[in-house]
This record gives sequence, C-alpha cells and structure tokens, in this order.
Amino acid sequence: MSRVLFSFIVGLFVCTSLLALQFQDYAVYNEIENGLKVAALTQKGVVLIFTRPSCPSCTQLKAEGLATLELANLLRLNHIVIVAEAEKDFYARFPFDVFLNPDITQYETLSYYDIAAKKFHVSAIPRTFLLDSQFQTVGSVERYLSYESYVTSLRSVMNPAMSQPVRLIRSVTSKEATLLTATLPNVRTVTFSEFAKLFPTYDWMGYYILLNTSVQEVQEFAAANPTVPLNLLVKAP
Repeated sequence: MSRVLFSFIVGLFVCTSLLALQFQDYAVYNEIENGLKVAALTQKGVVLIFTRPSCPSCTQLKAEGLATLELANLLRLNHIVIVAEAEKDFYARFPFDVFLNPDITQYETLSYYDIAAKKFHVSAIPRTFLLDSQFQTVGSVERYLSYESYVTSLRSVMNPAMSQPVRLIRSVTSKEATLLTATLPNVRTVTFSEFAKLFPTYDWMGYYILLNTSVQEVQEFAAANPTVPLNLLVKAP
C-alpha cells in the first residue's frame, strides 16, 4: 500500500472517529438558487431537502440523519446537498435548468414554499428529492421515520452512477470562485503547493480553489493519485 493511500485511510478514520458532524458543515442551507448554481458549475447532482423549523421529524433528520457520517458521505459524494426551510421567504428561479442554460428566459421566480408545494407537489415534510446533473428528478423520499429506513429509501432511488465519485478538475473565474466560497461551507482557497503538502490528510469531500497553478499541472497530480476523490478548481489569474 502506498504511503499516500495509507495516510489517506488513517486520516479518514481519524475524521470519522473524532469529529462531530453537522449538516451545516457540508450542506447549502436556505440558498436553493446559489446551491443550484454551484451544482451546475461543478456538474454535480443535487439532493434537495424541504424542511420546516416547527417540524419534529425535520429536526430529527437534521440532527441525526444528516449528521451521520455514513449518510453525509453517501449524499455529498456526487451531489450538492441543499437543505431548505420551506417556510422561509427566499426565492429561486424555476425551471431549474435555467442555471444550466443562461439563454433560457422563460422562468418563474418563486418562493421556496411555492417551489415545494406547486412544483414538487410536496404534501409531507420533510421531503428529499434527488436530481441528476441536468436537474431532472430521479426519485424522492417522503418523511423521516428512522435513520435506517431513510437510508434504505435513498439507496432504493439512487442509480449506480450516483454512488460513484466525480473527479472534478476545472478552471474557475474570480466570480465563480466567489460564488463557491459564499455558498459551500467546505471550501478552502490555497496555493497548489500548500494543497500538495496537506494532500495525504486532506478533506476528501471538500472543495479546493487552487492558486498559482494550471489545470494541466493539477491533472498530472491527479493522475499520479488515482485512488481518491478530488474536487479541485483552478482559479484563473
């Protein structure tokens, strides 16, 4: 076993054992529009979870289910996770594919509640939707009865590709980098040399905006380390 892979496994074990996870550590909270923009930018699918502050099972889902490392890793491996409070008066554009194609001009600007009730026909809260990278609905899970039943239901609607990590390497503009850092809680901006040093124990589910490098250099680095997930975004000078 290579030294890098061994260090990666040890680091993952330590993180699993010692860190108390909260959904706010990795999920986009109450920002459907920016969450979708990030999903389009990173070519990830979306896990969109509608909740309410006054809903006991929603509280249980957030405090128990989404704070369990197994479920968190399953969801964020290939998705941007968005947790929305449907009673909040925030707005987003619909249809969502407007974020994939900026030329689309026919869309509605709706409150989260209207998106949940009128577009997704949510009648029971919490409700979890899985969207593919084209923002098409793959399936959904209604309510949260227990951790075991929720995970089983999620796995039953996931297609095989949803559990396979996407190795993301691409360039981003300054504006895109600002969107990422403002929206995702697990983003770090570092020089490439700094990232290479911390790589053996890096957050393998995190997103890294890399400075002072090129896409080609990062691709060569990734090719030499083929066994781990990567979300690497090269900021243009």
